[in-house]
Amino acid sequence: MPRLLAGDAARRPVTLNETQPFHCIRCAKPFGTAQMVESMLVRLAGHPAFSGAAAERLKMCPDCRVVDMMEHDPGAITGATLR
Repeated sequence: MPRLLAGDAARRPVTLNETQPFHCIRCAKPFGTAQMVESMLVRLAGHPAFSGAAAERLKMCPDCRVVDMMEHDPGAITGATLR
């Protein structure tokens, strides 16, 4: 049985893998797949840098993540929190 498709079957689009998009918890913009975000949350759950509010930032799109960091830690942009 040949695997090469010829004719109309070759021109028809075929979905190989379909998954639900993940929407930003702040602006509702889709920015990744739900499977990818859930996997990232599980992998980083024990990391101290991603505990508390930082874990919620992982559920935000990159733009909202930066805005949230600047709202909650305005000294981060100037380096005032570093010693």
